Amino acid sequence: MFCEKAGALVRELKLSKWMPPFDNAKFTDCVREINELHGDVTQYLESRGGRPEPDHLPKLVVFHTAVMRNKRCLLAYIKYRMRQIEKLRWTSGGATLSPALQPNLHKQEIDFFTEYSALVNQYMTDVGLDLTADVNPPKDMLIQVRVLQPLGQVVLQSGTQINLEANTMHFMNRADAEPLILQGVLEHVG
Repeated sequence: MFCEKAGALVRELKLSKWMPPFDNAKFTDCVREINELHGDVTQYLESRGGRPEPDHLPKLVVFHTAVMRNKRCLLAYIKYRMRQIEKLRWTSGGATLSPALQPNLHKQEIDFFTEYSALVNQYMTDVGLDLTADVNPPKDMLIQVRVLQPLGQVVLQSGTQINLEANTMHFMNRADAEPLILQGVLEHVG
């Protein structure tokens, strides 16, 4: 049956939680089927001087349709996997791939992740902006924080002066609070 393995590849993606291991055997079989069907059509047309017999037109249409369906399924398979790898780069925030995820990826997909990460990092360096700082835009500019380590009087990036004593709570600009949260001085509260 034509296109069985190509359809199975797409179904595997739909049934998986994240991304199943790259199925090189099925992928190769689909490419082989495409080449065989295309070769059969080409050979038939060459033997007839480019003029198929009317009785054979339905067969040629079926072969051509099978080739096109296989191509669409393989392209959908590759595109879905590529988009998942791109999402992984943005959600992980790092330029390294987790060793736990590597067995599910083809060597070329790992190379794609590495090159994509390098491009993203280069862009962020050129622009001078960390695009991974806030994956989701903030709902409020002010956040409530609790002081974990006393700092006393502090002048924030925004120019505001604030007294940060241990176990006190404050509303602060997100941009002012985030560096202190990352340092472990403040804790974001609810």
